[in-house]
Amino acid sequence: MPADKVRYYNKIDMGIFLFMLETCLEHENYTYERTLFVDTTDDSIEQTLIAKYTYSNK
Repeated sequence: MPADKVRYYNKIDMGIFLFMLETCLEHENYTYERTLFVDTTDDSIEQTLIAKYTYSNK
């Protein structure tokens, strides 16, 4: 894989992972609040916060 495409494909992988996570949470009737973060960092930063999930009693 070209080095300049790694972050791009990692974002796709994270999107798939978050979809599966939310599907499982909803299947088990968990309530949660999701906060998504925009990744505006340059390619020199390896780890960025994508989403935050908190348990909700609603």
